[in-house]
Amino acid sequence: MIHLVLARIIEPTSKLDSLRVLEEVGVDTMSYRSLTRRLPRYATVEFRRGLAAACAARAGLGPASLILYDVTTLYFETDKADGFREPGFSKERHLEPQITVGLLTDATGFPLMIEAFEGNRAETATMLPTLRAFMAAHQLCDITVVVDAGMISDANKKAIEAAGLSFILGERIPSIPYLITQWHRNNPDSTPPDGLVLTQPFPAGSKNSAVTRSSTTSTAPIGHAAVCAASTSKSPRLRMRSLARQSAGQAQPVRHAQRRRQKRQP
Repeated sequence: MIHLVLARIIEPTSKLDSLRVLEEVGVDTMSYRSLTRRLPRYATVEFRRGLAAACAARAGLGPASLILYDVTTLYFETDKADGFREPGFSKERHLEPQITVGLLTDATGFPLMIEAFEGNRAETATMLPTLRAFMAAHQLCDITVVVDAGMISDANKKAIEAAGLSFILGERIPSIPYLITQWHRNNPDSTPPDGLVLTQPFPAGSKNSAVTRSSTTSTAPIGHAAVCAASTSKSPRLRMRSLARQSAGQAQPVRHAQRRRQKRQP
């Protein structure tokens, strides 16, 4: 198992070709027949749980641990679905049957747990089952999960708060450019340091949500050039583009779009 992982890190290739990769780096390995005999054991739930327990012990999990979660899809070179390998939304834009894989890591990116789901299951429907299984396996009463905006649906927010958990959500918030402009107006004679963080609470959920939830906090790390770019543009969308260019060191003047005049056909 360790040799297979090492071979994939050195050169991602097939299991058969992994033996060639290991030989090139001077690692004694088993025969391909021995490898195929052991693969069914590696695929069992018990083996995966034991591996996850070892990773969790290495990470030193405790109360209020910071956990990162994301998913991907793996497709198969076949046209037949079997109830688990099913066609679905593919990140690689494939039409073949696939599975959905969810991965939990700690704050440093160290893997803690991996789960597989049907290929046609929505990404938002994979998070809560994975978190519940992870907390039950390691007797954790509280964790803080970090996900991107696509993983948190309105139902997931309610379920996470109902379970007493915390989450950090990355999403686009239109009011961030206003915060930057406001800081510049309040500090006209000051130079903002790089990495300045501005914080603004805003109501979570939609306006028509029947359940009132706790407010969420948004942060925007900025620098001096980002403040100047945001304060000189009147368009929120152009502010965000200018902010991204300034942060990447590609400062460009803000230009408003102009409609081209079409020539009339005779």
